[in-house]
Amino acid sequence: MIIDAPTATAARAARFWAAALGATAGPFAPAPQFTSLHHAIPGLVTAVQAVDDDPRIHLDFETDDVAAETARLIALGAQEVSQWQECRVLSLRQLEVAGQRAGVVGPQSARAGRGQEPLEKIV
Repeated sequence: MIIDAPTATAARAARFWAAALGATAGPFAPAPQFTSLHHAIPGLVTAVQAVDDDPRIHLDFETDDVAAETARLIALGAQEVSQWQECRVLSLRQLEVAGQRAGVVGPQSARAGRGQEPLEKIV
């Protein structure tokens, strides 16, 4: 997953997403416009890309405890701006991390209801 961020805010975006995803941010030498988010999502390349354009992603944090995950992201500096059904919509604009939005949702994947470890414990 590539998180596009304007060049001026890409470093701040990489720091935020690394903290939010429990990853380690590091340069990707062959292509300096990328900052790798190592081990952010097992089996998926995840990076922030500095671009001369607008942000292009929407990321949902899937969790068994929407309220707790929302509180954790707010503690990192996100701001709740709306709620749609059970999803909380967060703005990261005030962090100057490319004006991105994130959602916090309850279980959506095949893991739900199967007794499998939540993704945040695997990461």
